[in-house]
Amino acid sequence: MTNSWSIGKKRDRLQLDHMKKMMMSVFLWYIKFLAKLQLKKNNPLIIGVTGSAGKTSALNSIEAVLKDISDKKIKISHKANSEVGLPLDILGITVYDFSINSWVKIFFLALWKLLTNWKKIDIYVAEMGIDSPFPPKNMEYLLSFLQPNGGVFLNADAVHSETFDCLVKETDPQKRNTAIIHAIAREKGKLITSLPSNGFAVLNEGDLEVARFIEKTPAKIFTFGMGEKKQLEKKITTKIILTNWKASLKGTTFEYLYKNKDKEEKHTVQFSRFLLPKNFGLSLAAALNVGLALDVPLDRAIKNLEKNLVIPPGRSSLIPGIIGSFIIDSSYNASLQPVLEMLDLLDELEVKRKIAVLGDMREMGEEAGEAHQQVIKKALEKTDLLILVGPLMKKYAASYIDSIKVHWFTNSQQVVEFLKPKLKRDDLVLVKASQNTLLLEIVVEQLMAEPHTTNELLCRRGAYWDKKRKQLIG
Repeated sequence: MTNSWSIGKKRDRLQLDHMKKMMMSVFLWYIKFLAKLQLKKNNPLIIGVTGSAGKTSALNSIEAVLKDISDKKIKISHKANSEVGLPLDILGITVYDFSINSWVKIFFLALWKLLTNWKKIDIYVAEMGIDSPFPPKNMEYLLSFLQPNGGVFLNADAVHSETFDCLVKETDPQKRNTAIIHAIAREKGKLITSLPSNGFAVLNEGDLEVARFIEKTPAKIFTFGMGEKKQLEKKITTKIILTNWKASLKGTTFEYLYKNKDKEEKHTVQFSRFLLPKNFGLSLAAALNVGLALDVPLDRAIKNLEKNLVIPPGRSSLIPGIIGSFIIDSSYNASLQPVLEMLDLLDELEVKRKIAVLGDMREMGEEAGEAHQQVIKKALEKTDLLILVGPLMKKYAASYIDSIKVHWFTNSQQVVEFLKPKLKRDDLVLVKASQNTLLLEIVVEQLMAEPHTTNELLCRRGAYWDKKRKQLIG
């Protein structure tokens, strides 16, 4: 009897899962179809942005460059980058919570938006993120309703790599990692190979996986990099090279070499409001290239960047902390390269103590172990006190935990209880973790000098996230 009951329960679960998948397939087809019709109303110039890291930074930088360039109406896919988010963004729908009632409302609202939303859009800049080589979470699916005229390919790394593991047969860890990155680049690069001959591609020539696509697209090519080849190849229209970077508690300066077929110039971009890692300069260079592709003069593009750039909450924000301390709030998300870059940034800053609160990096598949160990080793070099949060950090830092310098906690509230009484004037606290159940913005909120500014300065705001944080704190 018990065995028959278990089999019946399993069968019911399978049927329910199948029904959910069928309903999701219908929903995806429906919103994709409506999104394609919505795009036909305006027929905007579409610019796709892809890469393993820095997409949001590039999107914000492109928005800053293109702002006020003329009478052009520009739409940016803020907070939308997926098979669900992008069609809804095209229709003008923002998802505020993920309840069943909300999705039912969206189903009917989507058709209403198609019939009533006649806002003019001349340029649509879309973050095209992929989590898989298979539809609907791959690039090919996104290209089935978005046909970009321009494409930006920032980099390729083993981020969201779990679903790519099955494509790779290599067992040697280093060769396997290389093969996974190649598979990810191949999928993301479909954006570049899909571009028309009258379009443009902005490519990171310093990333070997990205640079391969210089020879694989008919589009006009603009490149950027960091101290890479200075010569201008025949196929490349312009290149912008990051030559120097300076960061302090007063702001960040980036220096560039600009080169086209006729001239070579040096340019500087300065921000007094932001504390930005060196690689952020590559996102800026990509955005400047987009401006050039759309006939925005470089001097004006730089002025627009300095004037208009907005950094979303939780991404390298410098926030005053209690007792005269400082917080670098990068709690929104984390993957390997951005974490390493933020740790390198600490070298540039003159403070009393350097403290890092680092959470798990999720969705890394078989590369998780090596990635977390890289981060932990670098953090030990760069910090005076290292606080780790989450099961993956515990797993891969077991031999370091409970030393004088390294501590591990289950959740953000425990971090606050440990760190708050220990903070001193001129201490600097870096907070960074993946988008997951850790919610490290809790640490920032309880250590910041002006907690009444949380809604303005911190990530993951709103009733949905408030509820999640309350559940975590208990």
